[in-house]
Amino acid sequence: MSLATRISRTGLIFSLILFNSHLSWGKNINKEMKNKKSSEVLQKPALGWPSYLQNNQRSGVTDENLELNMTEQWRYDLAQKPTPSWPLPARGSYWQRLKSIKPRVVYDQVFHIVATNQKIFFGSSSDDQLYCLNANDGKVLWRFFANAPIRFAPSVSKKKIYFGSDDGFVYCLDAENANLIWKYQVAVSNRQVIGNGRMISVQPVRTSVVIDDGILYCCAGIFPSQGVSAIALNAENGELIWREKLNGLSPQGYLLTSRNRLYVPTGRTNPFALDKQNGRYLRSFESSGGSYTLLTDNEIISGPGNDGSLRVSDVHKSDHLATFRGNHIVITPKMSYLHTDTEISALDRVQLISLRKRQRQLQDQQESLHQRMKSDSEQEQAKAIQNQLENVVQNLEQTKLAIDSCISWKKPCGHPYSLIKAGSLLFAGGEGEVAAYETKSGQIVWTGKVSGKAYGLAVANRQLIVSTDQGAIHCFSAKKSTANQQAHSKNPNTTSPFSKTSKYTGIVNQIMSETSITKGFCLIIGTDSGQLAYEIATRSNLKVLAIDQNTKKTRKARMDLATTGIYGTHVSIQKIVGNKLPFTDYFANIVLINNQQFENQIDRKFKTEIDRVLRPCGGVVYQILSDSATKIQERGQLPNSGEWTHQYADLGSSACSTDQHINDNLSIQWFGRPGPRRMIDRHLRTAPPLFSYGRLFIPGNDRIIAVDGYNGTELWDRQIVNSLRIAIPYDTSYMAADKNRLYVAVEERCLIISAQTGQNHAAFSIPKLIGKSNRHWGYVAVTNNMLFGSVQKTTASRTEQSYKAIVDHYKDDQPLVVSEGLFAVDLVNNRLIWQYHHGIIPNTTITIGDGKVFFFQSRNPKATNNKVGRVTAENLLNQDASLVAIESKTGNLLWERPFTLTPFRHSLYLSYANDTLIAVGSINKNDQTWYLVHAWNGNDGTFLWTADHQNSRSGIGGDHGEQVHHPAIVGNIVIAEPIAYDLRTGKRRNPAGKASNWMIPIRSGCGTITASSTCIFYRDSNPTIMDFNTNSLSKKITHVSRPGCWLNIIPAGGLVLIPEASSSCVCAFPLQTSMAFLPQRSF
Repeated sequence: MSLATRISRTGLIFSLILFNSHLSWGKNINKEMKNKKSSEVLQKPALGWPSYLQNNQRSGVTDENLELNMTEQWRYDLAQKPTPSWPLPARGSYWQRLKSIKPRVVYDQVFHIVATNQKIFFGSSSDDQLYCLNANDGKVLWRFFANAPIRFAPSVSKKKIYFGSDDGFVYCLDAENANLIWKYQVAVSNRQVIGNGRMISVQPVRTSVVIDDGILYCCAGIFPSQGVSAIALNAENGELIWREKLNGLSPQGYLLTSRNRLYVPTGRTNPFALDKQNGRYLRSFESSGGSYTLLTDNEIISGPGNDGSLRVSDVHKSDHLATFRGNHIVITPKMSYLHTDTEISALDRVQLISLRKRQRQLQDQQESLHQRMKSDSEQEQAKAIQNQLENVVQNLEQTKLAIDSCISWKKPCGHPYSLIKAGSLLFAGGEGEVAAYETKSGQIVWTGKVSGKAYGLAVANRQLIVSTDQGAIHCFSAKKSTANQQAHSKNPNTTSPFSKTSKYTGIVNQIMSETSITKGFCLIIGTDSGQLAYEIATRSNLKVLAIDQNTKKTRKARMDLATTGIYGTHVSIQKIVGNKLPFTDYFANIVLINNQQFENQIDRKFKTEIDRVLRPCGGVVYQILSDSATKIQERGQLPNSGEWTHQYADLGSSACSTDQHINDNLSIQWFGRPGPRRMIDRHLRTAPPLFSYGRLFIPGNDRIIAVDGYNGTELWDRQIVNSLRIAIPYDTSYMAADKNRLYVAVEERCLIISAQTGQNHAAFSIPKLIGKSNRHWGYVAVTNNMLFGSVQKTTASRTEQSYKAIVDHYKDDQPLVVSEGLFAVDLVNNRLIWQYHHGIIPNTTITIGDGKVFFFQSRNPKATNNKVGRVTAENLLNQDASLVAIESKTGNLLWERPFTLTPFRHSLYLSYANDTLIAVGSINKNDQTWYLVHAWNGNDGTFLWTADHQNSRSGIGGDHGEQVHHPAIVGNIVIAEPIAYDLRTGKRRNPAGKASNWMIPIRSGCGTITASSTCIFYRDSNPTIMDFNTNSLSKKITHVSRPGCWLNIIPAGGLVLIPEASSSCVCAFPLQTSMAFLPQRSF
């Protein structure tokens, strides 16, 4: 182990790197450095707190001193807590052996403030407003509405306040009175989509704005495929200086500047640098990911990574210099302070710089001596070099000890959430408390109570301002104040401008009663006073979006609704111009036309727009009358859109939804929850999600989450203990769906659950149905009021979540989960129809089609005598095995054909379509993984053809699921990765109908393919699509996320649905979220 490695493992590599950087807010700056053209020297910050963490380098340092006899002067509570853009990460990672994973994207957990001239400013991620408070008493001086959440602290410069919003705009206001000076649309598209439960720009401003030398910089967009750009504007008048497209990047976080560069965090991945003159991309910097970033003269520090580490890179060379544990760092010319979950440490930078220089010299000598040792072969010379080398190593050890002694103090710290320095004090934020630590000793010399976790700290106006995750802003000061201690209550006593009952009350009750739609989105055309929007929002869980063409009505409705504490998260108002709606397709569950209040008559073109945004599968349009509402439209299922009701799409396990809408020109429809926290570790490969009649059912960790597939609204989240199954490539799913119900196999039962509410509708159990105890329900399928199941041993399905389970499941020769019999239930009369018990049946082969149930069956003693409920494919098929068809209505045997072909080894699947049965599985041959494909006539079991091909990846024993690829049947073609065959003849085919050979390219990552009528989908690091109708081989759906390790790209309902399945992933993918895409329209 090298010396550097040993030092890093002590957790003190922090002391080796950072303190060679002289920050230019020190009192003495070298004149020569000032005059260097390429210098990255920074400017000394002014007093006050004009931007996040005080300055554009995010140092968190101010010279302003605070007295220690501070008390709380006032507190301002917003009516709504912050609504962070991203959910929490997974609790841990079995594969990385992490017991916990830190959230990396945390820039909007509180309302971060800036302060200047006795005013405090902050933006709200909940109610879309920028606030200005009087610093003396916490009272609101003014508010300004954006069209979407404001997630970052604004910046103040020359009596102007600047900020960006999720609406895709940046704004410049007069800091005195909120008058709009200018606004600029950074987003290049007017299109709005649903992000994190809100209607926002498809290219939201998810970085801060930063003002430097009269120029404003910011970025917009987080999905590169939807457009991401950086811009520079004249801060005085908003005129564009430059715009640069950012390919493959997802900017998120607080921007930083040096003399010549703009530094851009990217949330979970590496920050990068742009040239401030033109926006040209310069380089990225290795990082653990995280939205905390600090800039010094020579280094950029970012994190904390998933394991709570910060990384240091050289800003000139991009070299990774160090990694160390920590949440924050404060650096001054003489001292530096490291802040972890449990400690604060102080290091003497002056002493350290000399030692650091000495250490580098010794390391260079060591490297030189190593090179000489390799080239000098004479014994005496080698011995002399060895002596020199030992002396250098000894000196390095002594230097390391001296570096360790540079720690001036180290103290326990129970305030891990934030850290700043003001004068001679460090302030740290914790849960329910903030504390001041002496910089000389590390002693706590003051504490103050707060509500919630104190993620935001600022010092200005001789005040300490604390922002918490509960939406509270606390002001502490030694100044005497006559302010009311609580300037604003979460439940304000102001009289609501809306009455509890109105002319709309009966109308709202009528609509709720007739539709039973209580969740999703309601679009109101014509705001009136906001009363209708208010009543819909308060009488349901619908998110209300009201539009109007009248500026005064829009402004008044916003102001009135804001007083009720529901504006933003529950109801929002937008002004529109013309007869074209900016919103994405299919999002509205309910559309209410209140055209008594709408300025213009709703013409045919506008009605076309209403049709476009109305949700398929039950979306309704009502005309509001004077005292009632008339339903004028109810939308059915989207024609020629597919569903995904069973594990591999349908009863026949085709893995093809037959959706005809999808192509490879896709736009984001929605993104957001559910996130990774409730999901199972991706490596464990759980059951796929399902989609039926507009609803998406997502399997979580012993839970199921139902989501509206068209707008991402979470319909319900239900914990179902012991429902989880893993290693699904060797098993079958425990879920099936139809239009109104979800069927979930849990131990010995099958629960029948309302698809809309998640409540139990009915349940069946194996003991009551067939009289067998100590058995579990295995396979589950439903069609035509018939429920199909299988009987398996209680130990058959794998459920253990561990590192060992992952290692085992990715090996060759894994046994398949098997059942002892099949049965069917009449759902109309709630009775058993038939049961079948004549051998051992691998769950992966049960498939249904054209009134028949097909499966492989084994009577091999090695299979029938198994004790666990799992048997290898070889032991199932190499003796006394057969392919069987029984009648689905009666269970009567239709035919049985002995299996005499080469047995499969690692995997075994059976699929059915167009009167053809396809068996696909893998073997090892010539040190390669090969796939065997066999076909039979489904009507009588006549053997049709066989083929084999090599897996696209070389070698055997692959650890990315190379042995378990499931096929997809698209029309008359079966795709067994990477080859396509004619379903009936076995001849090689090109799904695009061309004469040329066709193959899926070699790809990176686990998982198997899914298909629609026109495309296939798979993981190639990112979600990837191959459109049969284009010339492109493959195309990334998104560059910013990874799909799961099995199957979670679902093409159905006219959408491509990708619910979160990368839980526990700590790799460098910017986003970890559920999302949906649809074919692109022009906006």
